[in-house]
Amino acid sequence: MNACVCVRRSLSRLAYVFLACALAACGGGSQDAGGAAGASATSSASATGRQHAESNVTATPLAAAATVVSIENGKPGTTAWQLSNPALAHEIEGYASVTSVNRGGRIDFMVNTAATTFNVDIYRMGWYGGAGGRLLKTYTNVPGTAQPMPCLNPDGVIECNWSPNISLIIPATTTTTSLAYWASGIYLAKLSTDTTPKKESYIIFVVRDDARNASFVSQLPITTYQAYNYWGGKSLYTGCETHDYWWTCLTGTPAPKKVSFNRPFGKSSNPPAAIGVGAGEFLTNVQPVLEGTPISSAGFDYNMVRWMERQGYDVKYISNLDLHENSAVLSQAKAFISTGHDEYYSKPMWDNLIAARGAGINLAFFSSNQIFWQVRFADGAYGLNKKNRIMICYRGGGDPVGDNNLTTDQFRWLGRPEASLIGNQYVKDPIMGDVTITNAAHWLFAGSGLWDGAVINGALGYEINAYVPGVSPAQTRILAHSLSGGYASDMTFYVDASSAQVFATGTMQWSWALDDYIPNNLRPAYYNWRADVMTANVFDALAEKNLSTFTSINSPLYLSTPANNLEAAQVVQDIAPSGTQKNNRWRVLPSGDAGYYLIVGRANGLCLDAYGWEAGVPAGTWDCHGGDNQKWSLVTVSADQIALVEKRTGRCLAVPNAGTAAGTGLMIANCDYGPSQLWKRTALN
Repeated sequence: MNACVCVRRSLSRLAYVFLACALAACGGGSQDAGGAAGASATSSASATGRQHAESNVTATPLAAAATVVSIENGKPGTTAWQLSNPALAHEIEGYASVTSVNRGGRIDFMVNTAATTFNVDIYRMGWYGGAGGRLLKTYTNVPGTAQPMPCLNPDGVIECNWSPNISLIIPATTTTTSLAYWASGIYLAKLSTDTTPKKESYIIFVVRDDARNASFVSQLPITTYQAYNYWGGKSLYTGCETHDYWWTCLTGTPAPKKVSFNRPFGKSSNPPAAIGVGAGEFLTNVQPVLEGTPISSAGFDYNMVRWMERQGYDVKYISNLDLHENSAVLSQAKAFISTGHDEYYSKPMWDNLIAARGAGINLAFFSSNQIFWQVRFADGAYGLNKKNRIMICYRGGGDPVGDNNLTTDQFRWLGRPEASLIGNQYVKDPIMGDVTITNAAHWLFAGSGLWDGAVINGALGYEINAYVPGVSPAQTRILAHSLSGGYASDMTFYVDASSAQVFATGTMQWSWALDDYIPNNLRPAYYNWRADVMTANVFDALAEKNLSTFTSINSPLYLSTPANNLEAAQVVQDIAPSGTQKNNRWRVLPSGDAGYYLIVGRANGLCLDAYGWEAGVPAGTWDCHGGDNQKWSLVTVSADQIALVEKRTGRCLAVPNAGTAAGTGLMIANCDYGPSQLWKRTALN
């Protein structure tokens, strides 16, 4: 019996839209079965639909346990974190002593204001029923301080030597249900003057949880925020506060080579985007916007945070500096998440991602133009914490340091092309367009109803990446190939030899298709439930969900892909693999046909496939294409015993001659439901 079950991947289950679920998961609606090439895949329905059916699973999975994030987002939220009157003329501004702080650690806030007193409200950012933030702590009537100006260190870098107004020890409360619990997350300290009218700005920081293992570690790209931050008239792009679209100063003042974290994040050069002042590019972008250019000043990272937290994923957060300083920061994670505009990396950051991939840790880049500039760090001149407070990058060349590990240049020119890790790399900006799906049969699109030629409106831009032949790993699959302005962008996926899965959107605007927080109407609404479903599939894959093993009843051997083979090949029965290898693990996913499933090899990301029509032809793996020879019914024969029956011919997956040797290649055969055709399925999660 085929069951059609729809699951809302949100804390707001009462807001579930049953119609979209029925269309997506149960096959109703003509668009779910396919659509005209180029037709928009946008839908006003905000639900996620999926099919779920189990057949002789030996371990019945328990209901999903509440995560720290789902518990946190069930607490009362508020919209009061938003600025109502941004401080555009430095009326109140500040910065934190560190980019991130561990639970139980100390962080200082340096605030500059002419106001007699000011207030600070500290919010954790997330979903919170759509409110977007939760108030954790308030300071009132803090004495104002006119901090020393100008901010300039002995090396000529814009670096402030301000005194702390507030020192905060992050509570280490361990009771996650307590309102006093400070979960790992992105935090905004909202500063406000006690004046009429009141003026406001932010200080942004990350709270880490180094002691807690989490499935996902999401990185705030704060090095990129700092590269574009022109507070004090200097960024890595400009040498003045008033500049044109190309960051050029009328005075001809060049951009510096060094920037400091010991200064506030300034306002966007686009006035409507100034509501994000102090938060870097978390809410809005600071880049200049010229009338007629296809750029919005809306941000990307907060949308991704809202989406992850809405799903209740087991996620914790770090900043780029943590990836730079701590080689073990990803060691206990199942996946690393990069979001938005993640452009500036050090060599140690690169090394730590390479090491994570080598250890079988999954990587996902919901970002573009990432890992583009290699930077290095130096200690600051001021503050209690001076470590790595200066970021150095000679974007125009001329770096006097020649050491390949330290010199600042594009990664691709230093022998480390980004596509060799990410699967795609930066090609162009500014771009504003739509993502075009070109490989809808891939299992990552299961249940989304997307088809080849479907478009995800507004999700392409403003910088794009593309697959690079000969540089992108040979096993890379292109999921979407999008054209805009004469340039192509590619969404990619590959499985590394270590079994690490690497996914990359090729665009930094993908999060706009997942969440409709739109600051100050800076862009249209682009939420797309099909993109939501597809992204949830990616996260399930990263978290190693929906995995099973199939053990032959004829022998204690597993249905496996050949060891150390990432491409299509005949499947075998084999012993359990060692190390990070996952040759005996398979994903069982809805095929779109009632009662039939895709069985996807975890080790290579390819679909179980009957290589021909006749009895005795090999069974192997192949790129998923949606054909009936890749659709399998899990037929119950007896307790704990199933047969895998291919739809096209009705034949069974079998071990030839009832062989018991490890490494024996498998075939399809006329079904007799004997021991050589029977399997025991064990769900791993």
